[in-house]
Amino acid sequence: DLENWNGTDRFHFNAVVSDQDMIETYFPAFEECSRYAGSIMCSYNAVNGVPSCANNFQMNELSRGEWGFEGYVVSDCGAVSRIQVAHQYTNTTEDTVAAAMKSGCDLDCGSYYGKNTQGALDKKTITEQDLDLAMTRLFAYRM
Repeated sequence: DLENWNGTDRFHFNAVVSDQDMIETYFPAFEECSRYAGSIMCSYNAVNGVPSCANNFQMNELSRGEWGFEGYVVSDCGAVSRIQVAHQYTNTTEDTVAAAMKSGCDLDCGSYYGKNTQGALDKKTITEQDLDLAMTRLFAYRM
């Protein structure tokens, strides 16, 4: 069963990938998708210790910066909460919202943003500008 292979499920999986393998094997396909897709999804797993939905390098620097992605990023359902719960990458819900949103996750498939964004604003881990950017990307694509 690949869902629980050697005691690891997709919610906790950390893919350890060499730079060479990332550049030669994975990035070409992701680059092609980023150039033409209207939306991309960040997943449950982590890559080299960074949860997919908190990966600023992959979502902002590569996809949006180098590859010209102009759409929005949506999380896999429940993936934002797993930044903290499964990967223990952040310590608080406010930091988790900030990690995802500032890394380029514009839309949470689930209720995590809905329940925790106001708290992140109140604790100043995100700003109204962060929200404006996410909303702009989301609604600009839909227009």
